[in-house]
Amino acid sequence: MRRVIAMVVAIAVLTLLGPGTAGAAAGPFKDVHGVLAPEIARAHAEGLVSGYSDGTFKPNNPITRAEFAKLVVVMVEKVIGRPLPAPDFEGDLFRDVNRDHPLYRYLHKAHRFGYIFGDMNGRFYPDRPIKRWEAAEILGVAIRHALPERVRPAGFPDVDPSSGYAEVVSKLAAAGVMKGYKDGRFHPDASLPRAQAAAVIVRAYDVRRSRVPELGSWENPVPIGREFQLKSWWRLTVLDITEDAWPQIREADPANKPPVPGRQYVMARIRATYIGDKLGNSRWPGELHFGYEGFDGVSYGRWEPEGKGSCGTIPDDLLAHGALRPGETVEGNVCWAVPKDVIKGGLINVFDAGAEHFMGPVWAYFAGVPR
Repeated sequence: MRRVIAMVVAIAVLTLLGPGTAGAAAGPFKDVHGVLAPEIARAHAEGLVSGYSDGTFKPNNPITRAEFAKLVVVMVEKVIGRPLPAPDFEGDLFRDVNRDHPLYRYLHKAHRFGYIFGDMNGRFYPDRPIKRWEAAEILGVAIRHALPERVRPAGFPDVDPSSGYAEVVSKLAAAGVMKGYKDGRFHPDASLPRAQAAAVIVRAYDVRRSRVPELGSWENPVPIGREFQLKSWWRLTVLDITEDAWPQIREADPANKPPVPGRQYVMARIRATYIGDKLGNSRWPGELHFGYEGFDGVSYGRWEPEGKGSCGTIPDDLLAHGALRPGETVEGNVCWAVPKDVIKGGLINVFDAGAEHFMGPVWAYFAGVPR
């Protein structure tokens, strides 16, 4: 009788945990079994997940909110082939996440890119087991460009169509990233075990790799020499970029001062074509705001306090050119004072201030100094 009861309990536990826990051990971990074993092994091979020093993965342990955020950050970095910018400050991130938290830097990156947020009290609850709907929301942001735009409701009877996460659950289900249980339900409030988290993250990795982010986005900046149309009235081309422009700037005006200690002048040669608005108005290149986003994720502009971002008088300043009529093109230079150690791998970001009131914020990213 006891053996029968034990078998029933074991089957019940496996059912609650979802697919992927029964069968012989497979892959690099001695405690990983069942249908999810191949996906867990592949997630490990891709560098997305790791196990414990004793050779176990502990697949049935719930994964915390902080741990899942780290998985998402690692997945994104693997896809784009470079790290997301590191924190630009070392203060407390949330009321319950300070710089001493072991996953602080991952949480900081996830927060910077809008993958995670705190609650109304400024808390994130990093060490609480993550719920399946919470994991869906984080993933939905991280791979949003690779998910179908419109899908039918997934049809999980326990996912309220009016809930804030219903749409993203449907999109992830349609993409094969998150699945329901054998009972046809999603169990949104259930915690996510490590086995399921590994399977979900490797599926998200595949889906995200299948579709390149939009050109001009942070993850897919416009290459040097390629013309790109902003979602406004301008076409821009970064023709060239000079990592150390102090010799040219010194020659342009003897009164120019060298960059402050620790910084370097970076100068880009840019071609700008004004396409024209519906009314045929003239516009100035000065409506375009250029910043240099260093490898640290900080954007360095011309108007930093105490003049730290200014290069002084630069040769052929693009922003000093007059108004252009529709169809006219101008070339000129833009310069920034950037910390030396973050120049390589940085990006040029452009904001069209003139279009903001008509079209909303218009941003684009262009390649900076190669890393």
